[in-house]
Amino acid sequence: TVRERQTQRSTQSNRYYWGVVIPIIAETIGYEKEECHEALKVKFLSVEDKNFYTKGLTRVRSTSKLTVDEFTQYLNRVVRWAAEFLGVYIPDASSMEC
Repeated sequence: TVRERQTQRSTQSNRYYWGVVIPIIAETIGYEKEECHEALKVKFLSVEDKNFYTKGLTRVRSTSKLTVDEFTQYLNRVVRWAAEFLGVYIPDASSMEC
């Protein structure tokens, strides 16, 4: 099988996520950073297993395994959710020096 090589998330994106996004949301909802990260993964990266034997089980994808595009989509969903449901503004990564 030939597939286009996809790179994993960048260290800059990771620093933005852990240095800006997670602390803002964690402080707002009263979670520790790691708890916040785990909760957001469950909310946005859960995948229902379709395998016959494990059908109905839910797996949670790891952010470290996401491609650049997947991680960008994840970040966008998290930031949009925080704005809509928590009323929290998270600065755009391009305006930050992480």
